[in-house]
Amino acid sequence: ELEEFCFKFALNHMTAVTQSAHFAKLDEATLKTFITKAAQAGAFRT
Repeated sequence: ELEEFCFKFALNHMTAVTQSAHFAKLDEATLKTFITKAAQAGAFRT
């Protein structure tokens, strides 16, 4: 599915994606959903 492909791309390129102008323009609900999914996928491991 396209959404899943895009999410995996974003995870693999997290720094570039989160520093982009388009990421900054995401609405609050979409941003929260993305952060939650990213955390569940282990993107914020310490």
